[in-house]
Amino acid sequence: MDVELDAYTERTVTLSAAPCEVARYFSANEALLGKLIGPERVTCQGPGLYRVATRGFSALGLSVTPCFDVAFTDRPGVTHMQSKGCHLVSSSDLDLTAGFEGEAQFLGLGDETTLFCWTQAEARLRLPRALGLLPHGVVHGALQALMQHTLDALSARFVPLIREDFAAWQAEERRRLSSTGG
Repeated sequence: MDVELDAYTERTVTLSAAPCEVARYFSANEALLGKLIGPERVTCQGPGLYRVATRGFSALGLSVTPCFDVAFTDRPGVTHMQSKGCHLVSSSDLDLTAGFEGEAQFLGLGDETTLFCWTQAEARLRLPRALGLLPHGVVHGALQALMQHTLDALSARFVPLIREDFAAWQAEERRRLSSTGG
């Protein structure tokens, strides 16, 4: 049974800084990606390209290789991220391919910047034949709800993390600029 899934989430947070400062914070911020995902899981592959992974394993005919290559592109007022579909799980009866994309848009409002972020994830899942006995709508609905819940949970972590991490980055950036006379 093949199942195609998609999920979408968006969040908004306001930061006390001009859009150019917020954009500087987001640009190639490997530390932020590490805090969101886990620093041991993020490796820089080149300018704006990161591999996000955990160790893969194989057991009982199942191969798990959770690894995404994520590309970040900075444009005026926007940082875009994209990961093409990649195999995460495979065996003779089960196959999972997933990918995602999203943006952080920086909207200036005086001395503040509203950060609007969205993420869309897509997955294609081939399930064992035994699950084909269940109604497709039930299986699809359950998996769709699980995927949306997972994306919502990750997105909900994003807002408090951004507020805290941006404040720390901003304080460090101001200390660095004052010590260099810039």
